[in-house]
Formats: sequence, structure tokens, C-alpha cells
Amino acid sequence: MDAFPEEWELLSFFEAEPTLTDSDAPWAYNCLSFSTQRGADSVDVEIEPGNEELRVRWSRDSAELATFDMHRVKELAITTDGDTELLSAEFRDAHLLKFELRLKPTVRVRWGTANSFP
Repeated sequence: MDAFPEEWELLSFFEAEPTLTDSDAPWAYNCLSFSTQRGADSVDVEIEPGNEELRVRWSRDSAELATFDMHRVKELAITTDGDTELLSAEFRDAHLLKFELRLKPTVRVRWGTANSFP
């Protein structure tokens, strides 16, 4: 990935430490697994910066709502606007859609063209 959040940004966004595939490898060359619970919603995220991969599984009351398996992620960023934090992904292929994940105050996923986002 050309751009990747700082470790503290990821810890703040997910409010949890990740599980690492290789505890001796730096985060940039690892698979980071985060799990977050928001009421009935559960969000599991795996980030592999070195392989440019991002996977998101969203469930409610143990029933899967959506799974996103993204490859060739060029940039991953966390932005804050007031009380809202977003994890956004942009892709190497310009024709691919932008992805956003919000965890607080409620879980929301947005997937669309870059000009469809405010």
C-alpha cells in the first residue's frame, strides 16, 4: 500500500489490539485481524498491507450481512469528522469503487464512486 494509517490510528478506530499472523514482523508485512462489537453488530477486519488486501465481514446477531474481499488496495486511511471516524480504501485500478467503513456510533458501509461521496 502506498498509504497506510499509523498504528495508533488503527488502535483508536477499532478500540482493540489486532491479532497478528507473525508477532515478530512489522505491521506493514503482517496480517492484522481486528474484531469489533457494536451492539448486535460484529465487524471482523483483516488488513494485509504488503499484499494490498482488505477483508471486512459484517454480521448482526451472528447472521452475516455483508462480506467485502478487496485486493489491490492502494491507500488505506482513517479520517475523523467530529464524532465520526471512517476507514476508507482506494484502489490501484481507477475504475474500482471507493470503500468506507464507519464503526461509531453505528456500523455503516459505503461503496461507490469517489464523486458520489461528500
